[in-house]
Amino acid sequence: MSSSVRVLLVDDEPDVRDLTATYLERVDEAIRTVAAADAEAALDRLDAERVDCVVSDYDMPGTDGLALFEQVRERDPDLPFVLFTGKGSEEIASEAITKGVTDYLQKGTGTDQYDVLANRVRNAVDRAAAERRASDLSRINDLIRVVQGELVRADTPEDIRRRVCESLTGADSYRSAWVGTVDGDSGRIEPVATAGGVAAYLETVEIRHDDTPRGNGPAGRAVRTREPQVLRHAAEGFDVPDWRDRAEEFGIESVIVLPLADGGRLHGVLTVYADRHDAFDGEERTVLAELADTVAKALTAAENRRRLEQYETVVDAVGDAVYACDAAGRIAFVNDAFEDLTGYDRGALVGSPLSRVFADGDLDRVESTLGDRDALSDGGVALELDAVRADGATVPCEVHVGVLSGASDFGGTAGVVRDVSDRRADERARRRLYELATDPDRGFEATCRGLLDLGCERLGVDNGKLNAVDAETGRHETVFAADGAGEGTTVAGDETYCRRVVDEERLVALHNAGEQGWADDPAYERYGHECYIGTEVVADGEPYGAVCFTDPSPRGTGFTEAERSFVELVARAVGHEIERERARDRLASREETLRRLHRVLSDPERDHEGKVEAVLELGREALGVRYGVLSQVNGDRYELSSLVAPDGYEEFEPGAVIDITESGCERTVADRETVSVASMADDPAWSDKPIHTHVGMSCYIGTPVVVEGDLHGTLCFHHDEPRDAPFRSWEETLVELLGQWVGYTLAERRNEAALARERDRLEEFAATLSHDLRTPLSVATGRLDLAATDAEDGAVAESLDAARAALDRMDALVDDTLALARQGRTVGETAPTDLGAAARTAWSHLDAADATLHVADDLPRVGADDDRLVRLLENVFANSLDHAGETVAVSVSPAETDGSGLGFRVDDDGPGIPESERETVFERGYSTSEDGTGFGLSIVERIATAHGWTVRAAESPDGGAAFVFAGLEAA
Repeated sequence: MSSSVRVLLVDDEPDVRDLTATYLERVDEAIRTVAAADAEAALDRLDAERVDCVVSDYDMPGTDGLALFEQVRERDPDLPFVLFTGKGSEEIASEAITKGVTDYLQKGTGTDQYDVLANRVRNAVDRAAAERRASDLSRINDLIRVVQGELVRADTPEDIRRRVCESLTGADSYRSAWVGTVDGDSGRIEPVATAGGVAAYLETVEIRHDDTPRGNGPAGRAVRTREPQVLRHAAEGFDVPDWRDRAEEFGIESVIVLPLADGGRLHGVLTVYADRHDAFDGEERTVLAELADTVAKALTAAENRRRLEQYETVVDAVGDAVYACDAAGRIAFVNDAFEDLTGYDRGALVGSPLSRVFADGDLDRVESTLGDRDALSDGGVALELDAVRADGATVPCEVHVGVLSGASDFGGTAGVVRDVSDRRADERARRRLYELATDPDRGFEATCRGLLDLGCERLGVDNGKLNAVDAETGRHETVFAADGAGEGTTVAGDETYCRRVVDEERLVALHNAGEQGWADDPAYERYGHECYIGTEVVADGEPYGAVCFTDPSPRGTGFTEAERSFVELVARAVGHEIERERARDRLASREETLRRLHRVLSDPERDHEGKVEAVLELGREALGVRYGVLSQVNGDRYELSSLVAPDGYEEFEPGAVIDITESGCERTVADRETVSVASMADDPAWSDKPIHTHVGMSCYIGTPVVVEGDLHGTLCFHHDEPRDAPFRSWEETLVELLGQWVGYTLAERRNEAALARERDRLEEFAATLSHDLRTPLSVATGRLDLAATDAEDGAVAESLDAARAALDRMDALVDDTLALARQGRTVGETAPTDLGAAARTAWSHLDAADATLHVADDLPRVGADDDRLVRLLENVFANSLDHAGETVAVSVSPAETDGSGLGFRVDDDGPGIPESERETVFERGYSTSEDGTGFGLSIVERIATAHGWTVRAAESPDGGAAFVFAGLEAA
């Protein structure tokens, strides 16, 4: 059953309201109605409960239906609104449509109107839901991109949590969000980052994850199950009473809680609140769950970086710049690293204020920090400042300041100063990488080259490369190089630095290869790179190769974690670009396949067999298989009708007949549906089939060929090697499309053959009729001529003349019957024909000495069968002579059409054709002449139809008869 549809009925007449509600719920079981007597009550309803559609009367006291519509739109611009009114008028309907009412329906007297109303309500609700789903999906995808961009910029777990919460609530998608960590000892979930004003709500509730009532909420269940938890209606889903009260107070209508789990590591939960019911449907839930996985991985990376930085701080403390100041803020001590950092010697610094080595803009922050003794005592503080060197250059630094104890409570400060130029450079490089990877106007090559150039700039090395690895040969091909050298060349894998990256599937970094054990390595001997860093590139889940950066000179120190992370980020971006390029290539290939198919099917030079062979070849190439086969199946009899293979088919030739069980199409025929298998050897249903074990078929895809509802046979493609992956849905669709075309063209040929046989029988009949009647007619005419010669009685002569006239009419009937049978045949090939010349030729065949013919000079050249066109004009001219007399004036001129090709008309100045008879004049046997056969205009219509033209009778400008032809094509 469809989901419930809540309809708000607004009508000031209770009986009408109740009757409408009764019929709507009876017509559509999914509809549930709520009622309001006026606009004010309706708005209260909308504020208090969910409504999917409003159905309102127009003429109500106070606020009318259109005014209510405007107020509803202010609350919900997308809520469907149907105006169902008894006071209908064009003015009201026009105003309603102009203002944007979803639908307008006037009340009637019968019950059928409620069927219509229910249908329109259902359509409006479904349409609104579809638009909302599309909008929501676009919105959530945009939001995910924003969040992912923030993750690229974030450095610390705290920064990640904060940015995620702010991004989720910053785009008005959700009401609020928070991240909580799990305390295993206390059983509590502690909020550590919030956005959207949810902090005040969280202060009023206790959230746990243990087996207690407060631990059985969605957050607790998410912690225990490691699965997303959704409350569609928060007021109904919260089991703890004060949770329900607080949720209602803070406007929380629906909830999703997502565990932030990376492998076996749980970082906490991400909770998102929405101010609408059912905010987290299946698609949105899936996308948010994927986002949570990404956030969890980012948290893992950030925490790992933090631990590493803490470790480096302890181990490499002597490598950092260190200073100490006395209680008055004067420098009392600096180490060698501080001298190196600032460019001052120790003598120039000792006794100077600390502000001497920091930029003017940072002086206030330095002095403020030094004055905050409580903050300094509580574990110290960290500042980001720009140090000013003796040569005037600035160096971005991170300064950690702590308190020195002395004889009194405060003995001064000590600080560790670290150059963060590299971190700043990394941030800039990551922003640039994000811009490159998300630029929709960049192509594959430009993006990859841009990423390699960026990597060289970030790492300070000479060159960067993208290498593809052949899985079978192990050879490495240089796809792109930052300096362009060696692109397209391949080398053995054991001669490359990247082999360890590929073999061990890990990042490899060398800052001095000769001293790090690579001096005797073939790669070192070939390239001589002292500096190398590379990592694996994965595309579509499969290894592609490696991206690496090299330099002939060694580095003084190894690559930093930030640099390693950046190289991995470049590799992921390159892998993504490869996937996008492959997708573009697949789309282009599919488009080209369809274009080729169109060219084949529309090629007038190919006969049926040629088109079938071309279709099989096209399918074979598109699927990457060796064989394409069209078969005909009759019971268990399987006959190969057509076969395409580059080297022939050793086992079978076209025309071969086998049992259906010995073919690969047995299931296709039995199930009458498309069947495919990528590897018969790995599929129990196929592995023991003779077609595999004896013939060697390894992969197969086939579809039934149906002709006018009956199974004709199959269209299949197969190969003697298995495929690496199953046939894609596009490939199955292509095979089905080809099979449907074959079925259609076979049905067309069958129908054409039947029509040809029928036409031949008709022509044979007409010829037989002509032959069998002409002989006795000739004998009778000869006898009459003899009798007339011998007759002396005038009455006898008159009777003989009447008999001769009757025989002449019978002879004309025979001629016209034969012509009618032959002229109705469809015109095959046409040739460019001069319409004016055809008219003059037709006129010359008639005895029209006293009549006149005018042929316009601007008659077009058209595609026609010249002989049959002349016969058509001859019959039209003869009709004018028969009915308008021997002095008739006839004209042939261009005719206007309704856009259906070219046209021409034949006009005379005779008595014309009554309007009531203009359609019947083309019927066989119709004639107003005593001597006419009634076939002349019928033959005209047959010839026109055979050409694909139309003809109609009309009135000429002189009041005579006119025959207008349309649908001609220019030649």
